[in-house]
Amino acid sequence: SVIESPLPLQLVNFDAKLMNDKVKVYWTVANENNMDKYEVYKTLDKNTFDFIGAKKPTGPAVGGLSNYELWDNNPVQGTQYYRLKSVDNTGEEKLSNLVQVDYKIKVFGLTSVIANDATGGVNIEFVNNSEMPLTINVVDMYGRVVYAKYLGTMPTGKNTLQIPAAVAKGVYTIALSNDNNRDAQ
Repeated sequence: SVIESPLPLQLVNFDAKLMNDKVKVYWTVANENNMDKYEVYKTLDKNTFDFIGAKKPTGPAVGGLSNYELWDNNPVQGTQYYRLKSVDNTGEEKLSNLVQVDYKIKVFGLTSVIANDATGGVNIEFVNNSEMPLTINVVDMYGRVVYAKYLGTMPTGKNTLQIPAAVAKGVYTIALSNDNNRDAQ
């Protein structure tokens, strides 16, 4: 008689990447049988690990591969490493290799530019690192400044600004600048 036993879990891919000030941790597994959970951990020093979150397995997927993701909403300035712990129904644990993410907090510049359909204008979020006066310019695709505003001194840290519907619909570059810095989107 033949005794069938499932193949061991295979970690096909494990990675992490920075996306809009958060870290997306994602992985793909094959032969997902008898799994209890997946746990994601973060470390700054490769010695002390902090729990980020857990996912329950969805079971074997069509094609044999299952994809998962978990978000670290609180990355820290500098280099951090992530690892995955796979735990089966017997309590056996397996650890992945570490994956590295470098996070540099933006100290000056545009962080978000979103059209406001209700007003026809644009909502802008930016980070300011000094008390130097700021200027914002909207430039069309021919390089012409179609909107300019002297903002003066703005608070350091995150700021929000609304540009009114002063220009026709089209493709524009928005530039934020002070005497030492310039950022455009």
